[in-house]
Amino acid sequence: MKYKLIIYFLLLSVTAFSQKMGGVNLESPRHKVFTDYVRPTKRIAANWVAIIPFVFMKSHQTEIEYNQGRNWWGSTPEGIANTTKLAKSNGQKTLLKPHFWVDNRGWAGDLSFSKKKWKTWEENYTTFILKMAQMADSLQIDMLCIGVELKSSVTFRPKFWKTLIPKIRAVYRGKLTYSSNWDNYRNIPFWALLDYIGIDAYFPLSTQANPSKALLLKKWKKWKKTIAKYAVSKNKQIVFTEIGYRSIDKGAGNQWETENLSDKVSVNLPIQENAFEAFFETCWNQPWFAGSFIWEWHPYDDTAGGKDHSNFTPQHKPAEQVIQKWYSKK
Repeated sequence: MKYKLIIYFLLLSVTAFSQKMGGVNLESPRHKVFTDYVRPTKRIAANWVAIIPFVFMKSHQTEIEYNQGRNWWGSTPEGIANTTKLAKSNGQKTLLKPHFWVDNRGWAGDLSFSKKKWKTWEENYTTFILKMAQMADSLQIDMLCIGVELKSSVTFRPKFWKTLIPKIRAVYRGKLTYSSNWDNYRNIPFWALLDYIGIDAYFPLSTQANPSKALLLKKWKKWKKTIAKYAVSKNKQIVFTEIGYRSIDKGAGNQWETENLSDKVSVNLPIQENAFEAFFETCWNQPWFAGSFIWEWHPYDDTAGGKDHSNFTPQHKPAEQVIQKWYSKK
């Protein structure tokens, strides 16, 4: 363990002078936009932008559909190239982070196939992600996320991922991560092959309707202890590829339950503000922490968020000032 600690802190000495990732997950514009829809993210001092093209599947089928008419403009190759260009013109780095949308099923982490169908799905996924990797390399995108919350695939088919990553490295020269679910990151068998441990950090803090900041801090400190220990054990820094809270009662609780609630539920702006503050106070200055990507930022900034908005975006809410304060400390 002593040897591991020495290596880990040598690693940190190399990365300590680089900026932390102060990122946002940018929702794709639905239609072609002729203005700089990325620039408003500078308001919170964001230095990274995650581009999220959606990939479509049908329940129990292995076909993967991308750029075949269903995607919003921002998720198409043209839209991805445009967002990358805008981010670079604003001095920001980019993460390409494809997400799945599974019709009539929901979460892609629950995919289940026969052995034969798993192999077919893996062949389809390889074709898709290598095209994404080639595009990311040609656009000089800074980091590629090779998968998002594909829990069952990673758990039951780990050999696939271990053979896939070298294929990606062969066509893409940037950094690599994978977005693991908050309850699954310690079960990923291939972190050694990637540059960062990625976690979608929806750690439940409190199911109280309106918990105090002191309670949220206490809960975050418990999660931090486990996360930090794991980072040291793997000699890797951790990036929260997603973190966010709805501005509603119980918004710091089980967020997989709150995400599907109506937008018409009662608004609670302080809970979002306090949850972000607790997160930043606990994690931002830690040497194992590489940065975070806020979920999520909408491209049509003039009409996004606001004091009457109950969903995840911090736009035009008190939480925006909290994020700006900490992101400015990069």
